[in-house]
Amino acid sequence: MGANIGHEAVIDCQPSDPSIKVWRYFNVLGLLALLQTRSLRFTRVDMFDDRLEGSLTRRSVAVREQQIRMALADIDPGTDTPEGLVNALREMTRGAVRCAYANCWHASETESQAMWKLYGTESGSVALQSTYGKLQDVLPSRIVLREGRPSSAAMMSAIFMGMVQYRDYGNDVDCVPSGNLLYPFLSKRKELQHERELRAFALFTEPLLLDRPDGERFADLDPMPTGLDAEVDIDRLVETVRVQPGTPAWARRSVEKLIRKYGWDVEVVASDIDTSPLY
Repeated sequence: MGANIGHEAVIDCQPSDPSIKVWRYFNVLGLLALLQTRSLRFTRVDMFDDRLEGSLTRRSVAVREQQIRMALADIDPGTDTPEGLVNALREMTRGAVRCAYANCWHASETESQAMWKLYGTESGSVALQSTYGKLQDVLPSRIVLREGRPSSAAMMSAIFMGMVQYRDYGNDVDCVPSGNLLYPFLSKRKELQHERELRAFALFTEPLLLDRPDGERFADLDPMPTGLDAEVDIDRLVETVRVQPGTPAWARRSVEKLIRKYGWDVEVVASDIDTSPLY
């Protein structure tokens, strides 16, 4: 049990202190889904707003292509050409974005007003507060894809976890590590570094490797679902639930009643941003 934090692709992305606080901001529908399913939602990465998700920096592409051309400079006639292999790896990296799923949190010792404005603008929004270590512990080690498939065709992926590394995708210096399809999913553009994101994610490699006789990719014939649920023990995971800034006391009590209705005994508190000024 527990997300994989020891894999070579994520081991260098672990925080120095696993007790660091982490936050997930929900609207009321997200809270209701959590209460009903007792699961965390993993969203297919290509559904996120950032169009650079899962991609490489300019420097990464140049290094990869140079390495391939050097390694295959003396290949025998009839084997894959360097250009062919370059294109194949490029297509595999591009396709991985449609086969990867992520559940994202904000790492900070305090709640974030910026995150409230981005993800908690609707009435009834809340923020779950946990720690990095607790999230890693309660996540399952694997997630299974069965939606729309017979059990014999079910696919499985390990769940990995780490802190996102922020890079400059437009320069010729910053490089996403090479050698594993997982690396791009813990890299994002520097313009998003205010998110201080930690990410649990999964990558189903079967659709990238299985070809059909007619030349079509498996994922093209059987599209991946837009989201997957990973069941977790929310009682062990969440330390407090905070209501959005400006929520009146009666509304906070309503959120607490909703949570209690589903048998969840967790502390519901007001936002620290509502602290009265002292003069």
